[in-house]
Amino acid sequence: MRLHLALLALLSPLPLHAQIIATSTTAVVHPAAAAIGTRVLVTATITPATGPVSALNGLTMAFNSRSGNTSGTIQNGVAGASIQIIPDISNPSDQQETIDVEFDGTDVRGQGFGPSSTTVTVQELAQGSQLQGAYSLSFQGTAASGRAAAARGTLLADGNGNVTGELDANSSLGAYVLAVTGTYTFFSATQGSLRLNIGQGYEDFALFVPPGAGVAAATLVATGGNAIFGTGVLERQAAPGAALVGSYAFEDSGETACTDCTGHPAEPVRSAGFLALNSDGTLSGVADQWIGATLLQGATLSGTYTAPDAYGRLTLQIELPGASPDQPTHYAAYLVNASRLTFLSIDSHATSILLTGELVR
Repeated sequence: MRLHLALLALLSPLPLHAQIIATSTTAVVHPAAAAIGTRVLVTATITPATGPVSALNGLTMAFNSRSGNTSGTIQNGVAGASIQIIPDISNPSDQQETIDVEFDGTDVRGQGFGPSSTTVTVQELAQGSQLQGAYSLSFQGTAASGRAAAARGTLLADGNGNVTGELDANSSLGAYVLAVTGTYTFFSATQGSLRLNIGQGYEDFALFVPPGAGVAAATLVATGGNAIFGTGVLERQAAPGAALVGSYAFEDSGETACTDCTGHPAEPVRSAGFLALNSDGTLSGVADQWIGATLLQGATLSGTYTAPDAYGRLTLQIELPGASPDQPTHYAAYLVNASRLTFLSIDSHATSILLTGELVR
């Protein structure tokens, strides 16, 4: 990627006896080659055609780019500032960026400024050196309403900055299962960005990974898009086709239904218990559940479950006798490995309790 600098002059007149005519300018970037995420030093020089160089001392040069805006003070005709170069995740194929250098015109009247430019070669990291393969996604957060929001899914990273996958999301706006596409880029060996295209919108995330190739896990923070705020985890999906039959312990937590999102305080909900997935597609178990300060004990679970799809997603229908009327009965679960699944309820949080948790064995 090449970084091009263009020089702009902002000028305002002074009384003739104080005018300084500047006709020569240069701009330089150091180092000549740098990796994405590192800082480059941009310096610009202004040489007056008349009058002393010292007359420019204290004036400002502004350095503006998509990566950020900064400024430097002129001393003996030179000013400099550092800028951290970041990729444009909205246009990953864009390999160039312009930094505009603007001279403070309050005390200088210039004439004949021609464009001054320099280039730096930006060395990108290999896209697949950090994230590649199938990953189970768990996300917890809040929606713009202030009520809980959550997502579970599977993302397939191709090692070239692209992802596809499947995602279940639930909030006070409703519950959805969605096909997902997206892109990711790394600024350094441990930090990057992820954009997921979800339905008609998108969600941006900051990515954090341990250094090394083909990492097993990453964490993420929502940074913008569909007004969902929160954090999540990507974990390598080890066995999307693992056999499900067997006994599991489970734990979940969440909040009561969003029947009045602006005026009704949500109560916390927490459950734990035992669940058996039987070979005939039925399930059974027992659970205790807290809703606020009310405890339900020894409830017998019953229901059914489906076989996992290509992304390791399966659905469960679970009946909990004696539970609250807004207790959810439908769930989506995603395989993480042969011993663990992560799940969330998929009855809309607009009318039902939202629960997220794990099944382990």
